[in-house]
Amino acid sequence: YPNFTHPITNTTVQSMKHSLQQPKTTRPVRIMPLRRNRMLCFNQTLIMGILNVTPDSFSGDGIYNNKNDDDTKKQEQMAVQQALQIEKDGADIIDIGGESTRPGAKEVSIQEEIQRTVPIIQQLRQVSDIPISIDTRHAAVARAAIEAGADIVNDISGGTY
Repeated sequence: YPNFTHPITNTTVQSMKHSLQQPKTTRPVRIMPLRRNRMLCFNQTLIMGILNVTPDSFSGDGIYNNKNDDDTKKQEQMAVQQALQIEKDGADIIDIGGESTRPGAKEVSIQEEIQRTVPIIQQLRQVSDIPISIDTRHAAVARAAIEAGADIVNDISGGTY
């Protein structure tokens, strides 16, 4: 059927095949669709800013580090302000984590991880449309974060928890 002619384009199957085999001058752009009619385009390098809301973060964010400060709302506001600063500094995505994965770190309960991350995601989503990633290895945390407004799940366990 190489000489079959397409009824609309009036081109043969052979000529269509030939055009598909020709090298293209531009490479396809990989995209990741996000909620709220947004997408990430991977035709250039993107910057992911990391916001760890843990008392033992190896990155030293300082969020939740003050064990004498029980003012959760104040800590959440600090975290949101830090996320906004990360965005202002040029990040394309904010990755929020509520459990340290450094060697020897203490495990955190799923409920505690949700309490650390979800309010920040909710508050950040109210003031910014930046893509938000939740850094977790727990499906329940991922679900709560997505429901709160996160766009991406960053799971270092590859979905094994």
